[in-house]
Amino acid sequence: MGSERLPGKSLKKICGIPMLEHIINRISTSRKIHNIIIATSNNIKDRPIINLSKKLSIPYYAGSEDDVLERFIGAVESVSTDAEIARETIHESSSGQGSGQDSAQAIVVRICGDNPLIDIGYLDEMIDSHLSKKAEYTYNYSPIPIGTAGEVINYDVLKKLKSIAKDKRYREHVTTYILDHLNEFNVNCTKPPPYLEGRSFRFTVDTEEDLSLIRKIYRRLYSEGKIIETSQAISLLESNHPLSKINIHISQKDWRVK
Repeated sequence: MGSERLPGKSLKKICGIPMLEHIINRISTSRKIHNIIIATSNNIKDRPIINLSKKLSIPYYAGSEDDVLERFIGAVESVSTDAEIARETIHESSSGQGSGQDSAQAIVVRICGDNPLIDIGYLDEMIDSHLSKKAEYTYNYSPIPIGTAGEVINYDVLKKLKSIAKDKRYREHVTTYILDHLNEFNVNCTKPPPYLEGRSFRFTVDTEEDLSLIRKIYRRLYSEGKIIETSQAISLLESNHPLSKINIHISQKDWRVK
């Protein structure tokens, strides 16, 4: 809720429904994700996120605002006993999820709470690839619309990061330590489906322009009780150039640059 460029963005209404609720509805259609938990902060400004969690009967965990790594780990541990963690999922709302690899390994899937067009089909493919390759961390490296992919990471890797990633930037940006030290982990990079690959659209919500685009896409494509396929949104923008230009000038914020 404390976004600098768009305060309160997680609960901005899209077709009358909070953005975070749309994201949860999308995740609920996954074939691979078994449980959802909203990982938010204990800052009072994020209380509305907790209220929405309660309204939707979705588990939540309120942890450190800055130490997001601690928040992830706390969220996973809050939903089950150690023996059950392998079947659990985590959603980061500043938000993530996961499913079981085997009886001894929990898989966490991180999904950001400002991506209302995340591609669930591709996310399921990432989870399948992660499991089949026995990876520790799976991500997308190819150019695709911003906000359409998640990340998959083993719970024990999160715990390892807690002990070795001491720099503040690595605590706030959870998986960045892995990307900066690729040789230390079994990393898996997946190939996106053709309709995503090479597209440069912004489907994340960081600014008023981003929100305006998402609202216009939803007005054209959303039906109550159904989710918009990411491929539909891409086809819409490719056939409507004025619509595609609404947020084309917005730059993705780089946390490494002050």
